[in-house]
Amino acid sequence: MADFLYVPSLGVVLVVVQKGEGNLLKGLSALAIHPSSVAKEALADEIVAGSLRNSILLRRRMRILQRSPYPYPPPQTSDLDHWTLTRIQHHPKPPAVLPTGHHLVYFPPTHPTSALLPDGTDEDHWPGAPFVRRLWAGGSVRFAGAGAGAGDGEGGDQLLRLDGRRAVCIEKVEDVRLTWAKPTHTPGNGGAVEGEGERDVHSDKVFVDVVRHYGSVAGDDGNDGKTDDALVKKVTKHPTITERRTLVFLTADGGKGEKSAAGKNDSSKTTPSTTKDIIHEIRLTPSPALLFRFSALTFNAHAIHLDPSHCNSMEGYRERLVHGPLLLVLMFSALRTALEGTGLTASGLEYRNLEPLYAGEELRVCVSPGKTRWNVWVEGPSGRLCVKGSAQVQ
Repeated sequence: MADFLYVPSLGVVLVVVQKGEGNLLKGLSALAIHPSSVAKEALADEIVAGSLRNSILLRRRMRILQRSPYPYPPPQTSDLDHWTLTRIQHHPKPPAVLPTGHHLVYFPPTHPTSALLPDGTDEDHWPGAPFVRRLWAGGSVRFAGAGAGAGDGEGGDQLLRLDGRRAVCIEKVEDVRLTWAKPTHTPGNGGAVEGEGERDVHSDKVFVDVVRHYGSVAGDDGNDGKTDDALVKKVTKHPTITERRTLVFLTADGGKGEKSAAGKNDSSKTTPSTTKDIIHEIRLTPSPALLFRFSALTFNAHAIHLDPSHCNSMEGYRERLVHGPLLLVLMFSALRTALEGTGLTASGLEYRNLEPLYAGEELRVCVSPGKTRWNVWVEGPSGRLCVKGSAQVQ
């Protein structure tokens, strides 16, 4: 098994081969790679990404995450409705089906505090130093049967229900990608352009793709003779929900503040062209208390959502950041309300986080209809496009 040693000052990757209880650095043949040429860059990408991928996968090949055991007694509505978002949810009676997007608060990894990294994150997907900062870049959610807007009798048998049945989440790392910062040089008349000059090694990034399969397994536990392998096979073969999420890891000095936005906003900083077709919107000013409570529900101790001093001094943000999963929940909520009475449901949603949103600043979640795909997006206080989403509707 090989690990990698990244030397940012040199832009060099050394492959370290483990042998017995020690590490053997294979001298000059240890594959010291400088990504200055296309060929070497491709080779470096392959080796390092492979090493990162193996390192993460070998920690725990798959995890079975149980539905969270709190609060007691469990409410008849979703925990997210009951404790956090009651004012923006509109359910005339307690739902029998878990609202779309609310699965994000039910299957948290429960690491002890002693196992957390300095910024409050866990090591499950962490590629290692020097990539010490984590952001939620985007992802997708797919539903088996009916999706957002569905209720009893509308494909509900394929949805997670709030009826006390056991439900599990099977998680694994699907892919790991290393992105080198591109070299630049400054011509005589000024202006930096891509070329064979110096490159900012602090701008290197690692993207980690995680896939999660969710499903109900009533009765299929150890008491009935079912093994964990059987649960994994059943849920991954016929998942109720399939979720993919992409995390991006940055160096300590790489692109702080808005420059470190998880996605790249190639469009204008204004609202999408579908603004005139908005059929539903949610306006919300997320308070520090809301961010704290959502962090508690999701067992998320990441300091960028909780500690303004950390956000400013360590990350370069002016305030605490709104959680990526919370924004996804709000997008599903707006979509679910927009679909009421249409006879349509959403079978999936893809989204990208383009720019950060902050505590104390108003945001707007918008829905615009289409034929088979509806646009869902989140704007910042100045109308800037911060999250871009597209829902498959049927």
